[in-house]
Amino acid sequence: MYSPEEAAALEKRNYRSIREMIRLSYTVGFNLMRPRRWDVALRIWTVVLSLSSLLSLYGHWQMFRHYVEDMPRIVETVSTALQVLTSVFKMWYFLFAHRRIYELLRQARCHELLQRCELFATIADLPVAQVLRRRVAAIMQRYWASTRRQLLIYLYSVIALTSNYFINSFARNLYRYLTQPPGSFEIVLRE
Repeated sequence: MYSPEEAAALEKRNYRSIREMIRLSYTVGFNLMRPRRWDVALRIWTVVLSLSSLLSLYGHWQMFRHYVEDMPRIVETVSTALQVLTSVFKMWYFLFAHRRIYELLRQARCHELLQRCELFATIADLPVAQVLRRRVAAIMQRYWASTRRQLLIYLYSVIALTSNYFINSFARNLYRYLTQPPGSFEIVLRE
């Protein structure tokens, strides 16, 4: 369906649609692109992140034990601990399945499934082939634009929620620590 030059240009254009996802994947220890020499370092980073996340569960357990009669705090602590566990499970899944994800992403970026379709090879010399190619290109362009939009909305939402959660909790606890006598305030995760 595509010439080698068109396929390379298509893959480059589609890469631009998901480059934020690829860049962010490095921060949590995954290489969604071609295998590199430093993939081992990224895997070690994934293990360090997941182990430190598991160690943070001790703090949740202590908070749970300390506020055992306070139901809102228990719910907050347990839900935060479950979020941490979910993140750890996702990191371990990606640790073992990232090559398969890379292969699927590569096939999607260069429209490999469409290129291998026998229909396009069969009708390559017919006039309807050009119309069909334009329609497929328009549909795929809309798809990649939608994918980029969804990724950016997701990324900005996660950044906003995490920043609000962390900054709010950190600022309140720091203010109470600095202004109130020691032991007279309670550490809060979020209000």
